[in-house]
Amino acid sequence: FLSGDWRKSKLFIRYPNGLRIWVNGNAEESWRVQHQDVAHALPPFGWLAIGMDGFYECSESIDGKRYDRASSPECIFIDSRGAWRGFDGIATSGSVAVRRAKEHRGLSVITVEETDRLTIREPEGTFGPEDVRTAVAAIAQAEAIAVQAFDRDERNSGATAVKRISDGWEIQPPPSTVRLDIAAK
Repeated sequence: FLSGDWRKSKLFIRYPNGLRIWVNGNAEESWRVQHQDVAHALPPFGWLAIGMDGFYECSESIDGKRYDRASSPECIFIDSRGAWRGFDGIATSGSVAVRRAKEHRGLSVITVEETDRLTIREPEGTFGPEDVRTAVAAIAQAEAIAVQAFDRDERNSGATAVKRISDGWEIQPPPSTVRLDIAAK
């Protein structure tokens, strides 16, 4: 408030539970904010929300290209908007939502848009046993994985290319895929 950024539709809110939110409501200017020695570039109408429990959500820019991301113990969402981006062990140039599979047997990946390839690597950090990022790490470290691809009618959408890479897995789903079930063998 004291900085006067509110006059430019730039707002920072800190809640008693530790949640911090930055909102750039300015239609023309980007806003560069710092959090724990990390710079964040909020484009016009961009935002950043960081909670105390591993919650992170943003619509920000890297190298001038906007992306959207949400991370929590329950789910990871990435919309890379066409540029290759990786967060919490998941990388794609498309848009995906990742959660633990039913009965905690691997991962369920919803391929939201233009996901012709994704990689699974061990995420940075330490997470609790029920955290989706712990399941991502387990898949990345697995000696072998099984991948099933499903179309919008829940039918098998065909063979999925799976390749071991140095620090995880690369997956290329068939074009009609809307969901991938991934488990360690």
